[in-house]
This record gives sequence, C-alpha cells and structure tokens, in this order.
Amino acid sequence: MILWALAAVPMAGALVCLLIPRRQAVLGWIIIGSAIETVLAVIAGVGVYRVGSMDACLGHLALDELSAFHLSLVTGIFLLSSIYARGYFNQEPFDPTRDDRQARKFGALWFSFLGSMVGVLIFNNVGLMWVSMESTTLASAFLICIHADRLSMEAAWKYLIICSAGIVLGLLGTVFIYGASVSAGAAGEEALCWTDLVSHAGQMNPSLVKIGFVLIVVGYGTKIGLAPMHTWLPDAHSQAPTPVSAVFSGVLLNCATYCICRFIPIVAASTGTPDWGRRILLGFGLVSMVVAAVFVLVQRDVKRLLAYSSVEHMGIITVGLGLGPAGYVAALYHTLNHSVCKTLAFFCAGRVGQSYGTRNMESISGSVSACPVWGSGLLAAILLLIGCAPGAIFMSEFMIVRAGIAGGHLAVIAGFLAAVAIVFCGALRPAIHMAFGDTPEPVGALRGESTVMRGCVVAMTAWLILTGMWIPAGLTAVFQRAARLIAGM
Repeated sequence: MILWALAAVPMAGALVCLLIPRRQAVLGWIIIGSAIETVLAVIAGVGVYRVGSMDACLGHLALDELSAFHLSLVTGIFLLSSIYARGYFNQEPFDPTRDDRQARKFGALWFSFLGSMVGVLIFNNVGLMWVSMESTTLASAFLICIHADRLSMEAAWKYLIICSAGIVLGLLGTVFIYGASVSAGAAGEEALCWTDLVSHAGQMNPSLVKIGFVLIVVGYGTKIGLAPMHTWLPDAHSQAPTPVSAVFSGVLLNCATYCICRFIPIVAASTGTPDWGRRILLGFGLVSMVVAAVFVLVQRDVKRLLAYSSVEHMGIITVGLGLGPAGYVAALYHTLNHSVCKTLAFFCAGRVGQSYGTRNMESISGSVSACPVWGSGLLAAILLLIGCAPGAIFMSEFMIVRAGIAGGHLAVIAGFLAAVAIVFCGALRPAIHMAFGDTPEPVGALRGESTVMRGCVVAMTAWLILTGMWIPAGLTAVFQRAARLIAGM
C-alpha cells in the first residue's frame, strides 16, 4: 500500500492547494505535504533495504534499491525546497488578489511536479516511466514562468520545446527496446516491464538494442542537460524562482539519469560487450564537462554560473556511469553530493540576490559580512562544487578518477581533470569577490527569515564536509546495492 500512498499524496496535495484561499496557507501546506511524502519515501526505502524490492499493481509499480535511493533524495530535496519557498516568497511584495491566486497555482504545479518525478521512480514499466518523465516537463515549464516576464516566458518555451523534442527520441528508443524484447519472446505487458526486460536481455536483438540505447541517451540526455542538448538548462535554471531552480538542478536531472541507468544492464547483456554502451556515456559526459568549463568562464549571473555547474556535474556522473561497475558507486555518491550541494548553492544565491537586488556577480560583494549565513553558505557551496578538499564532491570526483585509471581510461581522465581545473579557476574568482569584496551601502534587509532554514544551511554544509572525510558504512552499502542493479547483478 505504501507505493499507492506515494502516488496519491502529491495528487491530493495539488487538489488541496487549489482549494486553499490564502498564500500563507498554501506555502504551509506544501511543507506538510512534502514532509508526508518524505516520510513515506524513507519508510519505503528502509523496507526495501531490509527486506528487498516491493511491487504493486500487478508489477507495474515497483521499488528496488536503485529507485529507493533516488526517491528518498527527490522527496528530501523537495521538503527542503518547500521550507525555503515560504521565506523566499515572503520576501517579495505582496498583492493579496494576485498573489493568493498565484500561490494556489504554484502549489498545484509544485505537487504535480513532485508526483511526476515520483512516478518516474516507482513505475516498473519503462513506457509509463517515459510518460512520467514527459509529465515533469509539462508541470515544471509553468513553474519557470510563475512570475511571467519576457525572459522567464522565453526560458519556459525553450525548455518546453527542446525537452519535448528530445524526450520524443527517448520514446522512439523505448520502442526499439520493446521490439527487441518481443523478438526475445516477451509478450504483452511484460515486454515493457524492466524486470522482464532484464531477464530477456540476453536473447534480444543487439542491433535493435544499440539503436534504442543511442536514442535513449540522446532523449533522456536532453532532460539531463548533457551537451550539446543542454541549451535549455542555463535559461530555465536562471529564470525560475529559486526553490524551483533548486529542485531542477538537485533532483530533476537525476531522474533523467536514473532512466538511462535502467537501460545500462539491458544493453550490456544483449550486446555481450558492456564497453559499447559505456563508450557512449563517456563521450557525452566528457563533452558536457568541457562545454561547461568553457561557459563557466564568461558568466556574470550567479544562477547561470550554477546552471553551467550542473551541466559539468551531470557530465561527471555520466562519466562515472561510463566507467562500468568501478564507477557506478562513485557516480551514485556524486549524485547525492551534487544534489545536496547544488540545492544549498541555489538557496544561498537566491537569498543573497534578494538582499542585493541583483544576481550580477560583479555587483554582489562582501556578502559574508552583509548577510553572514547566506553569504557564507554561498561561498562554501561554490568551493565544495568546484572540488575543494575536504569536501564530499572532491571525494566522489577522486573515486571516479581512481576508477578511470584502474580501467585504463587515461585519455578520458586527462580530459576530466582538465575540465575540472578550468571550472575551479573560473568559479573561484567570482566566489571570492562575492564573499569578501567591499560591501556596498546599503544592502537590503531580508524579510521572512527562517531559523529552521538557516539551520538547514549549516547542517547541509557540515554534512558535505563530514562525508568528504568519512562515509558512513550504511551509506556505502546503499550505493553498493544500488550499483549492483545498474551492473545487472
């Protein structure tokens, strides 16, 4: 029943938001609804890791170690972003007539977005997984332009058109996989169920699977933001309200990566040459890192800087997946690190931007003294994102490098390190200027400050530093068991 509950809570939350008359009540309800969903996800995840995978609805709904890990991450980031959203929107001028109506729309879209991502993770049917991924586009496009202006409308349309076109290729790739499944003897609904696809993979037509996988990587890679399909991402991340940007970068991109992970064991088993699919992932991952490194150097908007950082880090995760079993654990570890750190970075960038009245990094200076919690948090987040030690991202990047060297991918690792070094240099200078430059007078005071949210900033920063020096054994076990599913074990 818990799988049904996970699907039902976001739908009920969206309906309730449409009925609530006041903005403050809507913002409070999204916290309550997100908390309920997070508790359900954690209970389900603990059950999966203790007892084993669970399923419902004749096997069309399922949760295993890989999906449970991502589900807990998605719901956790949504809960943090819901708490943050209340203080963030309270900072804005209030128009009772317009803002109450807008809050209802935001709440309904927020829960619809959450529900669509939960659907991606709990559907065992890869066709329904694709439907859920497409529904994330429809829900989140309107969140980008919740404050309608020219730039946000342009970003929303670009996001809608590029991602919809890309995800059509993902559907076409799924059709090829379905055809290969039928040729292997699968029949009816089982031809699209992931568990049955894995069991029949060894008998599938390898040519159909190869074509399907290329289309799937390009299709879902568009939603991930892999270069050269990344062009929607900087605009969407920078123009969306900061809570939406945090969820975009923190977990939406991970859900698209999760979709690709589901097809990796199928390709490996059907082709008999696991390196074939991994080479494709290595190529896309490395290109994304290089493209991001170039664009990071010329950014002036702090949210666009963080957006290109997302392109880089999704490239890092994709490289990790391309290194095979030795890189799967590192890729999952980096997924967690990037989600927490990028969420922290967007939270702090949003509040600093509200305080200074601009997101231009040249106009933001002395933020550590002007707004100590948010300015210090932004500095720490950027330093952690660019791989400073002793941070968790440094450790996961080191694990990926070690896996690449052990696998003999020396050229890939050389390009990897070069891209990371360029991003390090490109982001360090503006980070130091924003933190320690001369403070302009006056810097606006922030309203709606939350002690809970400030505590979350401190806790997230401490977590990222602590897990860079010590990874709990239980967390390592989570990564290892999820990685075995990607490896088809």
